[in-house]
Amino acid sequence: MNVKHLCRTSLLVATVLIGSSPMAWSAAPPVTTNRIVRWLNGKSLPHLDADQAEAYVQQHRRRPEALLAACQASANRAFLREAIAKYPRDKRVVMAAAFQSGSTEANGGAAERRQWLDAFKNAAPDNALAYYLSARDYFKTGQPAPAEKDVQAGANKPMRDYAVELIDNAADAYVSASYSEAEATALAMASFAMPHLAQLKDLGSELLKRAHHYRESGDAASSGRMLQAVIRIGSQLDSTNSLTLLQNLVGIAVQQNALKELNSTAPFGNSGRTVQGEIDRLVERRSDLRAVAKDFNQLFEQMTDKEIGHYFNEQKRLGEEAADRQALAK
Repeated sequence: MNVKHLCRTSLLVATVLIGSSPMAWSAAPPVTTNRIVRWLNGKSLPHLDADQAEAYVQQHRRRPEALLAACQASANRAFLREAIAKYPRDKRVVMAAAFQSGSTEANGGAAERRQWLDAFKNAAPDNALAYYLSARDYFKTGQPAPAEKDVQAGANKPMRDYAVELIDNAADAYVSASYSEAEATALAMASFAMPHLAQLKDLGSELLKRAHHYRESGDAASSGRMLQAVIRIGSQLDSTNSLTLLQNLVGIAVQQNALKELNSTAPFGNSGRTVQGEIDRLVERRSDLRAVAKDFNQLFEQMTDKEIGHYFNEQKRLGEEAADRQALAK
């Protein structure tokens, strides 16, 4: 996967693939006169200072969206703690609280994490993401029955991470500190982390283990149900309007892991393809996405700040895949 490309989109390389901070990568930045490109290819981003962040939240009456935006734009988690204390039922706040509550395996962290995951489901009952994150946590704590129940509950719901809304709010915070619209949008995109991608990938692995359990116990129907759940989660991530190509690539990987467990000559749903045909399609799609990313990287290094700002707005509107293809076509 191209490192500079991910730095340019949301700096999500390590967040999903190796579990480090969004700023961790090893490629040396190219020489460029474009300030935005230098920021995105560097090893740190400019942040709002304490006074700027405080002025922003005061201007917006310390509303939850303002506190979350200030936290992202300043990297000061005190704003997140304030949001959690004041707005424990806001769906965006409880999602952030679930992410920051630590790993399930950490001593003393399981109860707190379960509290926030339940709060997320209550605040966003129409959001599959809340149920999927809850299911992963149940699997990690050795509770497969409620985990399967949550997976089923999320099956027919859309998956929302509120990314565009949160990015727009963070961009507004940067604008308030006198960054240009293009700079603000780029910095908001670059500072936005998506830890749920790694957790959804992990949920897929847990469901595969459950499928193996059912297969070994002779329950082929339940095993198949688990595999179909993995494929469904992967296909939800690999959407044509996914915000980042990383979401697409994670979704493809999740689906491939499940498809390997099926009979390669069996029909794949109503697609007219066999399971092997679907595997081949995903391999080709992954290669195509990587090629688009590689071609766009070269173009991105030459873009002006205005063009970059327009590109990021198109990415929010259409998804990264379509925005990349549109830019390359022009």
